[in-house]
Amino acid sequence: MLRQMLGWLTLCLLAGCGGGPSLTPVSGKVALDGQPLNEGTIQFAPADGKAPSQAAMIVGGSYKTELHRTNYQVQIFAPRPAKVSPKLDENGPGGGPRVEERLPARYNTQSELTLNVTGSTSSADFQLKSK
Repeated sequence: MLRQMLGWLTLCLLAGCGGGPSLTPVSGKVALDGQPLNEGTIQFAPADGKAPSQAAMIVGGSYKTELHRTNYQVQIFAPRPAKVSPKLDENGPGGGPRVEERLPARYNTQSELTLNVTGSTSSADFQLKSK
């Protein structure tokens, strides 16, 4: 009896007992002023807060991830080394290299970008402008 219960428990765990929400593969391209964004991160936060947030790396202007089927607010970040670095203080903790965001706030901290994931696969490209 115990063996049979363990067998069913194992089968349920392997099969994803309960048929939880499926994830949708999402991929796309990110361009800044018509050129691929070489590197950065793209973050997806569900608008209703009922699904987990997800992030992906942007490499060579492309990203891919898996998302739940819902509406997302999208944030894209592309930090770069700051043009002016503070002098490091040898007698105390240094600030290390500083970075600045190269994208306007409307694409990240004050994002206007959204994505609605509905199908079994989804493609979403983002054409950003620096001005």
